[in-house]
This record gives sequence, C-alpha cells and structure tokens, in this order.
Amino acid sequence: MKQKQGQFTSRLLGGSTRAEEAEQELYPGVGALVVSVGEMDGTCGGEDLFDSIVMADERFRGEGYQEGYEKGTRRGLQDGRRHGASHGAKLSTEISFYYGFAVTWKCLLHQNTDIKSRKRMKVLESLLGLIQNSPHDDPQSAKLQQDMDNLRAKFRQVCSMLSIPTDFKDYIKTAAGTSF
Repeated sequence: MKQKQGQFTSRLLGGSTRAEEAEQELYPGVGALVVSVGEMDGTCGGEDLFDSIVMADERFRGEGYQEGYEKGTRRGLQDGRRHGASHGAKLSTEISFYYGFAVTWKCLLHQNTDIKSRKRMKVLESLLGLIQNSPHDDPQSAKLQQDMDNLRAKFRQVCSMLSIPTDFKDYIKTAAGTSF
C-alpha cells in the first residue's frame, strides 16, 4: 500500500513512467480523471474504483428499498386510519339508527296494551339490551362482528313484527334528503 501511495504522489507531483506518458498521449485527460477519482474516495488503485462503481447499484437498490419501505409504511398507516375512521363512522351510524329506532317505537307502543304490542315491546327491549351490551367502544373486540350480526338479526325481527321494511340503507337514503 505504501508503494502505491508513493507512485500516486509522484504522479500528482509530475513524476511519471514512460508507459504513463505514452498513455497520456493516446488518451489525454484520462490520467487526470483517475487521479481525481482516486482523490475523492481516498483510494489509489483502479480496482477499488471499479468495486465502488459495481457496488453502487447494490447500495442504491438497498437505499431505495429502505426509503420505499418507510414511505409505504407511513402511507399504509394513513390509509389504515382513514379506512378505520370511515368504517367506524358507518358502524356507529348503524348502531345509532337502531337505538333511535327502538326508542321511538318503544315510545309509540308504550300506550298500547294489547298482546301484540307487549310482544313488540319485549323484542324492542331486547334490541335495546343488545345495543347497550355490545362492545362498540372497543373496535378490536373479537365479539364485535358477532354482536353486529345479532343486532341486525334482531332489527329484522322487530321490523317483521312491526310490518315495516327492514333495509337499513333505505332509512339512510330517506334521511339524507332531510334538512334541519
């Protein structure tokens, strides 16, 4: 290594061999290029220069992968939050609708004393009980999907007993045109 550095220094100071002078005549400026590249990365031999060129592709690929991974992770978290907020809003809208529906019908049927009305009141109270006991505060609950399926089934049962349409989306479309 010491000998290479000595040759490198002698070339910088103007000393050169006969082969280097001939090479300089055939390819002017090439020697200066090698010297300037060698100075930049602190290497003396052409082998280290080519290694850095060959390894540049691998280094850039690794840096690009890491940068892409970080950006993808951030984007995924943002998209996940947006998606979760959207689904959470839809779920809370549905649960709120069922609650308001049950309370309203319970108030309407409260004055009636016939057997059908009592059965309807009992089913409405069980719907309200399902709503109040469901873990809608915990979005990671394992029972959330099962509870929502039970709520929807109970809602369909109540609607059947009241002889009204059972599609929740129909109620949302009707309410969308309402202005306060």
